[in-house]
Amino acid sequence: MTFCTVDMGNTFRFGAGGVEIPGNVLDAAFASAERRAMRIFVDPTFPEEIELSQLERFDTITPNQTEAKALLNREIKTAEDAIAAAKQLSGNGVNAVCLKLSNGGCVLCENGDVLLIAAPDVDMVDKTGAGDAFMGALAVALLDGHSHLEAARLGVAAASFSVGRRGAQASYPSREEFFAFISRYREAA
Repeated sequence: MTFCTVDMGNTFRFGAGGVEIPGNVLDAAFASAERRAMRIFVDPTFPEEIELSQLERFDTITPNQTEAKALLNREIKTAEDAIAAAKQLSGNGVNAVCLKLSNGGCVLCENGDVLLIAAPDVDMVDKTGAGDAFMGALAVALLDGHSHLEAARLGVAAASFSVGRRGAQASYPSREEFFAFISRYREAA
């Protein structure tokens, strides 16, 4: 599991963690973040580490189809399946669900409202790191004050950019590359 917590009060606080952190330590970190009214964003790369009852602690969760299947114990093969899964996850109290689709897009469910966000057509070289690119762009956008919808769109764009290069970190764009990429695809749309 990858998570980050953010406090946008008088001081900026940020925390991040991964699956190598024991569950009881993660639980303590989440509890500490909650006491400080920090937003918690979670990419459940190891869904067996999360109980559905924990979702109400999170501002945003970003599972892919496989992770959502493991969280919910249900098949997710179609867009309709993904929409139903996002609604089910949202029904457990998380503010926003960005269910990442195998085609690069995502289903956003926020307050019961659902939107399918399509990915731009790109030449896929390597999917390694695409989920992390999505989460990074989403978290930055939310911290910059963007809505979940705009943040999810930026997450899809970042993941779409990253699959055009080999590797994980090497595939992530600079800020300039990212906004040039977005401009090209907005003009083409």
